[in-house]
Amino acid sequence: MKIIRTIIVIIFVLTYQMVYAQSYQGVSYFDMLKSNLKTLSGQDDKLTNYCESRQQNINSFSESENIIKFGLEEYQLNDVANYYYEGFQQLTYIDKCRLLYTWEQISNTIYNISKEKQIPIAVAYLPVVFTGLNSYYSAENYSFGLWGLPYLPAVRYGIIADSCYDQRLDICLNSNASLSYLEDLHKTFGTWDMAVTAYCCGPANLSKAGYGELAFDSVYKNIKDPNKDCFYRLLAFVKWMNENETLDFSPVSGFSVSVSDNVLINSRIDFRQIAGVLNLDINELYELNPLFSCSVIDGRKKPKLIYLPENKKEQFILLRDSIENFMDSVYFPKFVPAVSVGNSYEPYVHVSISPGDDYEEHKYKIVSGDNLGAIAQRFGVKVTDVQDWNGISSTNIYAGQIISIWVKKGAKLSETPQIIVQPEKKTEEAGMQKHFVMRDYDFIETYEIKSGDSLYKISLNYDWASADDIMEWNGISDPSKLQIGQKLKIFKKKK
Repeated sequence: MKIIRTIIVIIFVLTYQMVYAQSYQGVSYFDMLKSNLKTLSGQDDKLTNYCESRQQNINSFSESENIIKFGLEEYQLNDVANYYYEGFQQLTYIDKCRLLYTWEQISNTIYNISKEKQIPIAVAYLPVVFTGLNSYYSAENYSFGLWGLPYLPAVRYGIIADSCYDQRLDICLNSNASLSYLEDLHKTFGTWDMAVTAYCCGPANLSKAGYGELAFDSVYKNIKDPNKDCFYRLLAFVKWMNENETLDFSPVSGFSVSVSDNVLINSRIDFRQIAGVLNLDINELYELNPLFSCSVIDGRKKPKLIYLPENKKEQFILLRDSIENFMDSVYFPKFVPAVSVGNSYEPYVHVSISPGDDYEEHKYKIVSGDNLGAIAQRFGVKVTDVQDWNGISSTNIYAGQIISIWVKKGAKLSETPQIIVQPEKKTEEAGMQKHFVMRDYDFIETYEIKSGDSLYKISLNYDWASADDIMEWNGISDPSKLQIGQKLKIFKKKK
């Protein structure tokens, strides 16, 4: 009988601990953290040898007090914070080493910005406890990046972000904007526990939970958000770091940076156009430009800075016109408006280019009463993206018009819209002409098209060139689209 009672007590305790952990979202957080750390620094032997070679100890016991200072504010660890503290303590030796090693790669940048803004260093640890140090973190409210910064605050604090380019992938710009947002939240809500929770859960949720009338612990209990533990988790991590940030990582070099040239883009170019004309490896271009999530560089509203391999800047400038014209009808098809037939419109299906490999296209037929804002909200996208994908320069749309919407694969739509049959996917190379290898040619001159010119007539000026050669050199797929004043590059094959 005594054994049975003992077993029942053990089962009760284990069950209580499981419920206790789940109520704090602890299991999901630590699973996310360990997964991210393994991705960021997965070379176990290298890390283990590094830590052990310096004969440093990652503590498994508590040394610091339970009072954590955020500038002039002091906070005491409660049951929730202690639960997370134990979670950090129970990480394996290699995961603790990964955590310290990964944080060291970015800490100087974040610490310096915190110091400039006179924000407590404890606040700088937020990326660890909110996104688990995931630089590509994303959430339903358009939060993104290492800090999980929402879209609207990001733009407010100077971040440029669109469907293909996001400065939240730049640690300096992201940290500066995020800490500026936290600074203003602290001014609004008065204390760091409220400010951090407002950052992670949204200011509106904090207000709904009783901010201004209740103490923080009571507000915390009223919040219905999976990130409500953020501040208590931060307290736990600050305590853990006070005990464990003793490893000397100074010999560790930062992330390697390839030698490269940079150019400013104020038009719209595809990385594949650059790679095709300059004979570059497209993957190398993507690696040099990590702020871009797809192949399109759109600098029409705000110029974008891109990086090229070393010694390619001059060649890019020389052949810029050729790059912009290279297979432009494939990468940026022109929008053709619907044709009016009597009192109705004959819908035109616009050919839209995918913003990335992880997107899928939906064809949507507009019905009476629709507007771009409502359509964008249904699909969880931005109005400006819908306009860009469909070549729409204003907000004018009409019933019967068919437009393309690109959404992340697997994304859940807010409601079931009127979706037309998905188009068959075409291979990227379909219909593309093979571009000439530039290193086999000498650049001769630039020819400016005049009234009455044709490619055949222009080719008569060069006894070694044909009309097809000129088309190939300049990425022209449709000779009927030549325009007066357009510049053509003329080359000659090396002997």
